[in-house]
Amino acid sequence: MKFYLKNLFLFVALVSMFICVTACDKDDDSNPVPDPVEDVRIYKKSENPLGQPVKKWVEEFEKFTLSQTCDEGKTLSAFTIPGQSDLMLFIKGIELEQATANINMEQGQSLFIPVAKGFYTTPTCSHYTYQIEPGQDPQNFLTATVNELLGGTQEYFLKIDGTNVTNISSYVYQTDMLNVTPHPTLQNCSTIFKCFPEGNLQIMTKGYFVVVKPLAVGSHTIIIHSKNVPFNKEFTSTLNITVT
Repeated sequence: MKFYLKNLFLFVALVSMFICVTACDKDDDSNPVPDPVEDVRIYKKSENPLGQPVKKWVEEFEKFTLSQTCDEGKTLSAFTIPGQSDLMLFIKGIELEQATANINMEQGQSLFIPVAKGFYTTPTCSHYTYQIEPGQDPQNFLTATVNELLGGTQEYFLKIDGTNVTNISSYVYQTDMLNVTPHPTLQNCSTIFKCFPEGNLQIMTKGYFVVVKPLAVGSHTIIIHSKNVPFNKEFTSTLNITVT
């Protein structure tokens, strides 16, 4: 059990996914979750940044990052997703234990930040602890498993220009069951994908995600911090941002 979770955690680190704490219900677009206490720098859960809900941006982020090579997940950096608006800039690599990156942004761009998250897939390798039962619905299996896995991170914050984002734990989102085709090199990253056949997998992700509204022209600093208590792992990412 401990060996399995450790390997899962290491892979999550390589593709910008790591374990978080949550006890929230699934965010359903037909049943919107009330907004947390408002932080004017962050898009509310009821808002649609650049025309779509944050949950949909989470799904685009997950599908794209899993399509990248193993090495592309090892650097703290910012990127846009082909086919999506260039006004949405995504951050990856926040799970590196200590990392700093210089990010250049254009005025009007928003910033998508995965503060802390966990995911699980089906099919699974035969030696993994969590296995789908005969006849069990895959979506129910993924929902139950991802909720159980998200218990490690017990300290986290997001700080923008020296001030914490308020009520960060309220910005929780859970994806639908997604069909993805991971990049073949991910099998070399961790044992989590080694015994999977190449091709399509179903995944589900749950975690804390924020979309920062466009920042003013000038210099800004964003600090993302998380601590996984069971594994004694601590992660701090510093973004030195220049908006022109």
